[in-house]
Amino acid sequence: MWRPSRELEKIRRDWEERFREDPTLSSDIGMRFGKPDQHVIDFIEGNKINPYKHKRILDLGCGNGRNSLWLVKNGFEVYGIDFSKSAIDFCKEHVKGAKFIVGYAQQLPFKDEFFDVVIDAGTIHVNPPSERE
Repeated sequence: MWRPSRELEKIRRDWEERFREDPTLSSDIGMRFGKPDQHVIDFIEGNKINPYKHKRILDLGCGNGRNSLWLVKNGFEVYGIDFSKSAIDFCKEHVKGAKFIVGYAQQLPFKDEFFDVVIDAGTIHVNPPSERE
């Protein structure tokens, strides 16, 4: 059974503290709640991903839900997963219409091919190299 490394667990604790202190991440313009990642918008629009053909999307490492919120507003069925309980609690309160769970990208609780699209706007690269496989 997979278990997070000590290094990944430290990263999780650091993010947990950050989200607990300021779940909107108002001091971080690039990750501020209510402002979706432009790369996500460009990916969705540039690849003509639409909620009629590609309905179910996983927001991997959803953080405060900034991308999930945009996806819900654009008609997608959104699931978000993050290893920060504080972030997920914030999402559940502020992003209506999406489903959120606490968990790790390395151990997703979904069946293979459950999602039509998976987005990652900052998860894999913050994981230690040993956790990226």
